[in-house]
Amino acid sequence: MALTPERAEVRQRLAELETELIAARFTERPAESSVSAVVDGKGRLIEVRIEDAALRGAHPERIGPGIVTALAAARAKASTAAAERMAELSDPETAGGGR
Repeated sequence: MALTPERAEVRQRLAELETELIAARFTERPAESSVSAVVDGKGRLIEVRIEDAALRGAHPERIGPGIVTALAAARAKASTAAAERMAELSDPETAGGGR
C-alpha cells in the first residue's frame, strides 16, 4: 500500500525531528554542585563533567548524587524540548514549517 502524500510528509517531518533531537544537547548543573550532565534531545547521556576539586575534596561521596540530579534535570529539559517540537509538528498551523 502506497503512502499518501500527507503520510509521507509526516514521516519526513518525524525523520527530521529525529535528526534534530539526536544533534541537540542539553546541559544541567545542579546548584552548588561540582558535576554537570549533558544529554541529547532523546535523553541519552553524552557526557558527565566532574570538577577536579570535587575528586580531591573532603566529600567525594557527594559526586554520585550530584550526577544523578544533573542527569535527571538534563533529561527533563530534553523531554520538554522534544514534547514542544512534537506539538509543533502536530499543530496544523505550524506543521508546514512555520516555526
